Amino acid sequence: MIKLATVFSGIGAIEHALQRMNLDHKLVFACDNGDIEIFAKDVGMNVDEIEEELSTLENTIAKIQFDDEVEDLYKSQLAGMLREAVTEFHEMSTRLSILPPLNESVETVLETILTMPKLKAARKKEYYSFLQEIKNGSLNQRRFRELQVILEISNDFKKDNDLSYMGLMMYFSSSDGIEW
Repeated sequence: MIKLATVFSGIGAIEHALQRMNLDHKLVFACDNGDIEIFAKDVGMNVDEIEEELSTLENTIAKIQFDDEVEDLYKSQLAGMLREAVTEFHEMSTRLSILPPLNESVETVLETILTMPKLKAARKKEYYSFLQEIKNGSLNQRRFRELQVILEISNDFKKDNDLSYMGLMMYFSSSDGIEW
């Protein structure tokens, strides 16, 4: 017996050829995205969307029904990998939830940066969007975005600006008694 696994299976030409040749075979795996737009959903780095997507995946895997031991093993492996991802997500969420609030400090720093006369126009637009983004989403999403903004600002000022702006970063790193 031929055990067959195909990727980019399309209309199943290989499977059909084996049937026409009357060769004993068993299809153990076939994959093709067909008309499904697998890259249409971009979850990105949004904590709220990640949580929603993990829940959707749990429901999808739970609904999968197989009548074969090999396929059931595949479903079990998928469920196991998803459980690990969910566990990591919950650990990260717990860590975010115990962080002290940074919102006012981050807003103050962004507003200060936006008043700087030498700030490049592209950076100004980006920092305005940061200011809006840190106010949206769940508490964990806002805290996660605040941390991303801190990293972005730190990296921008290390590479694009002279030391006269480092006072701003010292204020930022010492505010709220948090050591970065």
